Amino acid sequence: MNTEYTGPRIGDAMGLLLRDANASEATRAKGKHVREFYDGYLSIVDTKDLFRRPLDWPDETWWGYERIQGDVLDLSVGAGRFAVPLQDDGLAVAGLDISPGAVEVAKLRGVTDVTCGDLNEVASIYAPRRFDTVLLLGMGLLLLRSPDKAGATLRQLHQVTARDAKLIGEGAVPDVDSPRGKQLAANNLRAGLWPGQQRARVRYQDVATPWSDLLYASASDLARLTLHHGWRLAAVKESQGNTYVAEFHRMDTGF
Repeated sequence: MNTEYTGPRIGDAMGLLLRDANASEATRAKGKHVREFYDGYLSIVDTKDLFRRPLDWPDETWWGYERIQGDVLDLSVGAGRFAVPLQDDGLAVAGLDISPGAVEVAKLRGVTDVTCGDLNEVASIYAPRRFDTVLLLGMGLLLLRSPDKAGATLRQLHQVTARDAKLIGEGAVPDVDSPRGKQLAANNLRAGLWPGQQRARVRYQDVATPWSDLLYASASDLARLTLHHGWRLAAVKESQGNTYVAEFHRMDTGF
């Protein structure tokens, strides 16, 4: 028998996690999963955060939620923690997620318009539809991946949004003070990257998602990037930690 460990199976770890948590209140309340970074760092995450009810949202999430208008495109919809209350408030919501399991759970929890697909193919999925708000809450701004890749995504979002559309998302300032953060920033700078560019994956049981690029960036740094691709930073609400929620407005000229 071969007992050599070859690492986790690559698959829909997030979907498996969401299915289990949706089916079991105990798993939803007390479950954990792992966010593994490319440098070997592991972060233990409470599964309940993926199902957090509006009453339990922090102030900055409410701040962003209250700025949502019109028809909504909820990217990385997950279990529908934002899409469901938005529907309950009478808004039309389209949800997108790359995880088939997440899409299944979102439907079970009542999201009526949800599609399995890649954020980076949003124009081909939704055009010629036009949305009034694009939602990237739940740390969704990290999914812009890198300065180069962010431009393509932001321009695709231009193709599926109305003239006065908003983009509302949550991001995180990179850690450049801890020993690990300093080392990551130094390595990135030597490679010509932004200090907060990282790669990570989700692990649950014996399954891991493929590696994904993430972009940790301050709101001011992100604003300089988005301005070149049709989105102007309008307002920011900072948390007590290193995260923030930002509101961007769609531009039609000047980029």
